[in-house]
Amino acid sequence: MVNEEDPGFISRDDILEKFGAFIDRKCSRKMLRFLLQKSSPEVHEDVVADYIDFRKTVRHGFPSRVSCFAYDSVLNILAIGNHSGDVNIYGGNGFIWSAEIPGKKGSGKSAAHMYFACGLGILIVLCQDSTFVRFSIEGAEIAARSVLHETRLKKITSCCMLQRINVKEAVLLIGTVSGNVFALDINSLELSEYIVFEDSLLQRIPDDVKQDKYPVDLLSTCPTNPRLTVMVFNHRLIVSYDSSTNELLGTSLFDVHCKNITWTRDGCRIILALHDGSYASCDPTNLMCCERPAQVFGPFPCIPTKKAYYAETSRPRLYFDAERRDATYSGRIDWATRSIDLATLHAVASLGVGSINGASATLLSATSTTLLSGLLRTA
Repeated sequence: MVNEEDPGFISRDDILEKFGAFIDRKCSRKMLRFLLQKSSPEVHEDVVADYIDFRKTVRHGFPSRVSCFAYDSVLNILAIGNHSGDVNIYGGNGFIWSAEIPGKKGSGKSAAHMYFACGLGILIVLCQDSTFVRFSIEGAEIAARSVLHETRLKKITSCCMLQRINVKEAVLLIGTVSGNVFALDINSLELSEYIVFEDSLLQRIPDDVKQDKYPVDLLSTCPTNPRLTVMVFNHRLIVSYDSSTNELLGTSLFDVHCKNITWTRDGCRIILALHDGSYASCDPTNLMCCERPAQVFGPFPCIPTKKAYYAETSRPRLYFDAERRDATYSGRIDWATRSIDLATLHAVASLGVGSINGASATLLSATSTTLLSGLLRTA
């Protein structure tokens, strides 16, 4: 017979209480383990990896997050770069060369600007961290080569590809914040001085147009005369320079900032896109203003005008790349994504657009998600 007064006696209620506490503790541990599995990303990735094998196999469609593009008018190929460091070159019959900017991570990998050495299949890419990468087409592959950083390039403010009569002698002109212009050889990737501002230009600038500082904000060379270079210092001072004679041909001081320089096909005029929504046409030899309308269209101008192009068909027309109209009414022009760049092409056979009796041109406009192409011709 069981004696309930015995010190070693355990009652039924005590057994149930201890067993219940044990069960609760076990359940709590299991629940805690379950919750940790759900909240831990490492465990979750291991579970997913057991069932899914993810690999990048092919790129399809238009590149995302487009940042810049360039066009080779001799080989008729188009290069597009994006913020992820991808570089795609499109040729005829749907052929695509794909590459990636090597040795970079993060925002420095983004392609900021592209420059083709026309006729050579060589593409120079300026990255977001102010370094250069050279891509060259070698058959079905693309070879990439990084340019060593130069201490002389303190801050790059502008670039332009200088095409010479011998296409193999093309160099990339690099404008800096100090006013000096350097030349990057596209073959050896060696850097040399092209224009030393203090020696070549400072003493020749008239006193009435001198500025406090002279960063090279814009840089452009004549398509028919590679010796002629037009530069914009401190956004407003335009200088025309002959590199063969080291001579300053002309200067002009604008009252508004200049946003871009483009040339007519014959090299007889330059078109300056201005910040106030207008444009100016000048003679590149002396920078005399040939045309500057007070108001391009209205009553609400596009501000600013980022680029202005002459599309020379049978009747020349001027096209603008600008921000939306500054209007308070509903009749404003707007796009879902902002324009990255604008260019006019001529006789683009490999891209599916050809010249019709010499009276047509192609207008290319790139956004972050789309490449727009339009055939411009006069009936």
